[in-house]
Order: sequence, then structure tokens, then C-alpha cells
Amino acid sequence: MSILKSGKKVTTLLTLLVVLFSTITPFNSNNYVSAKENTSYITMEKAEGELNISQKENISEEYGYDPQEKVRVIVELEEGPVLDYYSTKSKQEPSEFINSNKGKEIANNIMGEQDSVMKKISEKVDASFKDNYRYTVVMNGFSLETKRENIEKIEKISGVKRIFEAVKYELPAEANNDIQMKNSSVMIGADQAQALGYEGEKTIVAILDTGLDTNHEAFQKDPQNSKYSKSDISSLISSVSLNAGDLSSDDVFASQKVPFGYDYADKDPNVIGDIDHGTHVAGTIAANSDKIKGIAPEAQLMIMKVFSDGTGSAYDDDILAALDDSVSLGADSINMSLGSGAGFTKIGEEAVKEAYTRVSESGVNLLMAAGNDDNAVVNNTYGTNMPLASNPDNAVVSSPSTFAAGLSVASVENTVYNSPYFKVGDENIPYKNASNTDGDTYDVLETLDNKEYAYVMVPGIGEEKDYSELDVKDKIAVVQRGTITFTEKARRLHKLI
Repeated sequence: MSILKSGKKVTTLLTLLVVLFSTITPFNSNNYVSAKENTSYITMEKAEGELNISQKENISEEYGYDPQEKVRVIVELEEGPVLDYYSTKSKQEPSEFINSNKGKEIANNIMGEQDSVMKKISEKVDASFKDNYRYTVVMNGFSLETKRENIEKIEKISGVKRIFEAVKYELPAEANNDIQMKNSSVMIGADQAQALGYEGEKTIVAILDTGLDTNHEAFQKDPQNSKYSKSDISSLISSVSLNAGDLSSDDVFASQKVPFGYDYADKDPNVIGDIDHGTHVAGTIAANSDKIKGIAPEAQLMIMKVFSDGTGSAYDDDILAALDDSVSLGADSINMSLGSGAGFTKIGEEAVKEAYTRVSESGVNLLMAAGNDDNAVVNNTYGTNMPLASNPDNAVVSSPSTFAAGLSVASVENTVYNSPYFKVGDENIPYKNASNTDGDTYDVLETLDNKEYAYVMVPGIGEEKDYSELDVKDKIAVVQRGTITFTEKARRLHKLI
């Protein structure tokens, strides 16, 4: 696998590690030692059956759905979006077609149809279109807010193809393991591709995530051969209608490395946010500094922030808006490190699946997280963490990465990790920091003043008899694990000195 030096695709190597873990401060660079696999697990359950819109009112009370609750919904119309008229056989890139006279004419007709349906909705039900998004490229539709009981009424309006509630995505819980950016790209051979000159030149990747710390040192070096300049961005945003709104290049252009950024969740051009997940993802893709290099260090980045500040959540309507703009602005690849291990309503998933299919069929690489949910039998009632022979399938892969349109990107355990260690001869021995009775950790080696110490191998698990013929004073005692707790081992050893 490789990264194209130019053209319209950045292939799979570009983001093989994008989905790795959760919200972790990126780019630590301490001492490294080899590690064995250490995976965290959670329990997954599958709900049977499908939820149709026509059933919603009937099950609202039974399943806790409040008909009076105001919800964010997406309305899809019958006529196809702009990408339905684009052909990969043409000499135009998708963004060039969207910005052509024909593309703009189609978009204007779509907007006219949307105006008509939005008027019908306003006449029939109480609905708010304030700060709503309108989709013309990957889907013909728009978002709105209304009471749940109005969904079925809107569905019956002429011109409406589908209506569904916007799904809310949550970031995964913070992981305990430390991400090793210094080694992750080497694991998949990115260093070999870079040595051959494949570094993402003349390509741009749209990242739909929590934002980016644009001041981070990993993104300060300008690409040597960029796809877009500031003037290019200025021309693009002035010639096409974007969900990002009526902004200037001064608003969205952060640097030559990050020529476009917008917060679709909070509707402003500040993409820094308050969660590091997006910065880690961007670093995996295209970091370029003396300390760290991403998979494609010469690629440019579009930062499409879809997680709201202070909440750690993202909604379908914001994600579709960012996806619409990503294609309009000429993204070669679109990365979405988000998803859910369980599916949603069939109607909603069908609409989103079709939108993603249009993106993929237009020639844009669509990369989505397979998820961190591990497998479905961990912590099962049998106590084996293994499936039954009669039902061996235990896979849990996140939606929407299960759609055929996208490349489902799975995480892998890094071959190295950060750890304090001590040396025995030429061998590095990792250890965990000690903790006191209050649970506060401290580095025990810091109490030893960096001196060399003799060590004694204790022939047992730390019982008093194991020390009967040993001199452990001012030495390191190496004790085997066993039925005695660490605290008791230390207490018994302390009595001897």
C-alpha cells in the first residue's frame, strides 16, 4: 500500500492508524521498551428488530420516547443531489463539477425544491429552521428542529423521501494506554513509503473530528508542494455555497498546512476545541516536525470540527454538513474517526449510507473508524471471554464503517509503549510506579538518586522463609508474583531492614 504523490486520492496507508484510540494528549516522547499486547475490553449487546418511523408514536411511551420532546431531524427529498449528476469518466474533479456552471445550476434547482418543502413544513407543523444546514452535494435535504410527534406528519408531505432523527455520537472513554506517535507510522511501513518519495504532496485530507490545536509544533512546517494556497481557498469559498456560511479566507485559513477549518457543531471558525482526539488523528495523518512525522507529512489538512465544545458529542446533521463541504472544497480523502458499535434506525442508516456511497463513487477516499469496542463475548456469563462453538462470530464493528462505501479502519496495539524502566546489564526492565495508601503514584527510582544497586533473586513469592538466608539490605529484591499481595510483600521485606 502507498500514498499517491499527487492526483485526487490519498490511499489507504494515509490513515491506517487514524482511529487508534480516544482522547489522549498526543506526541509524548519518553524512553521506550518492547511490550506485549494489552487490550481493554467492553461488553456489547445487540438489540433485535428494526425501528420504523411509522412505529415511533406507538412505542413512544412504552420505550421512553417523549412525543413532545424537541429533536434534531434530517429531511431528505426525492430529487437527487449534485453528485448524482457527476461522472468519474469526465475530466473534472468532483469539486470542479460542483463549482461549474452546470453544477451550480443543479444546486440552485435543489435549493428551490428545498425552499418549497420547507414552506410546506412550516405551514403544517411547528418547526425551527434557525441555524439549520442544507445539503446539496452528498444528499438533497436539510435539518430542522421539531417535536418528535411531528416526524410522521412531515414524512407525508409531498417531495419528502425520508425523515429521521439525527444520531448523536459520543467519544469513547479516555483510554489508559499511552499513544506512541513516534512509532505508529513505522509499524505499517510509512517510513518506507516516505523514503520512496510518497509523502502526500499536492493532496488534502478533510478530518471530521474534535478539531485541531493549530498552534501545535507538529503542524507549523508548511508543505513544500501544496494543493491549495490562501488565494485558492478564497476563490473556492466565494464561488460555491458552503454550510460553513459566508466567510472569508481570513476566517478559515490557519496556515499553508491547514488552509481550511470550520466548527460545524458550534458554527464558528474556531477549530481548536477542548478535546485532543482530533489533534492526535491529524498528527497520525500529517504531522511534520523534527520530533514526529505522520503517514503523509506533506499533505494539507481541512479541519471540519463536528464535536461540540464541552460536550464531546456530535450529531448527524453537523457531520453531513461537513461532509458536503469537504467534497465541495476538493478533499482527496475524508477521515471520520467516529461511529457506534450498534446500528440506528434503518431509515436513517439507509439515507446516510447512500450519501457515503455518492462520496466514494465520486472518487474521494472515505475512511471510517472500525471502533474500539473489541468483541461481543468479553466478560460473558461463561467467564471464558470466548464465543460458543455453535455461534463463533463475535465481531463488533462500528457503524457507519460497515457500509461498503468506506474503508473501515481498525486499531492495532502498538509494538512499543512509554514506561519507566531500570537496566539489568543491557536489558531494560519496565515497571509500574508505586502508590501510597491514598492511591497517589510516585516513581520509586526517583528515591534512589540514580545510583547503581545490587539485586537479589528471592527464591519464592515473598514469604518470610524465603529471606532466611538472604542479605537484602541496600539491595533490590526481585520477588516472584503469587498469592501474597504487593503490599504484604513490601511489609515483610521492610521488617528485615
